[in-house]
Amino acid sequence: MLQDKQLYDSFKTPKVQFREKVPIKLEEIKAVAKALEHIPSKAYFVLLTESGLRPGELLNVIIENIDLKERIIWVNKETQTKRAYFSFFSRKTAEFLEKVYLPLRDEFVRVNINNIMKLAKANEDQGIDIEKWKKKLFPYRDDVLRNKIYEAMDKALGKRFELYALRRHFATYMQLKKVPPLAINILHGRVGPNEFRILKENYTVFTIEDLRKLYDEAGLVILE
Repeated sequence: MLQDKQLYDSFKTPKVQFREKVPIKLEEIKAVAKALEHIPSKAYFVLLTESGLRPGELLNVIIENIDLKERIIWVNKETQTKRAYFSFFSRKTAEFLEKVYLPLRDEFVRVNINNIMKLAKANEDQGIDIEKWKKKLFPYRDDVLRNKIYEAMDKALGKRFELYALRRHFATYMQLKKVPPLAINILHGRVGPNEFRILKENYTVFTIEDLRKLYDEAGLVILE
């Protein structure tokens, strides 16, 4: 039963302390991605880098909210009350997700669904939502994903940086590539859908296609 519970829960583990917010280089990020052999962690790390999403936001994304053809990922699209926004990822990553990660993810869910059902039945007071777990883009424990990424950092760089630094890197990279600040704010979720419509009608001609074009021209691609 303990093994089942460990499968479902993301136990709180001691946080890695980072003394300085030192800028990270694109070459360092690519080196970490190359060193990552754990496929779920590799997919998580690459998507974090290319989308600019917060680590927690990406963990909460459901499978229905990622579009491989359009290379778009939605945050909180399934609710009307929460702030929703979107970002993009590269063609290389779309191919990796389709051919490598998603088949592995689907097999993981298939193999472990019975254990999750047993866990839910034995712990009814915890309100374990099996359907929600099945829909998650990353139905894995948070600490497992992070630890595999930190191990790859140790191997590739001999040092570690916080995952949130990837969000800062995204904004800095886009600025250096001359992406308009408003476009960066939209992709970073600082402009919600209602505000985005107002801006579109009154101040800018940005559409999703325009934003995707700006994103692609910036050329943020992690996988080689």
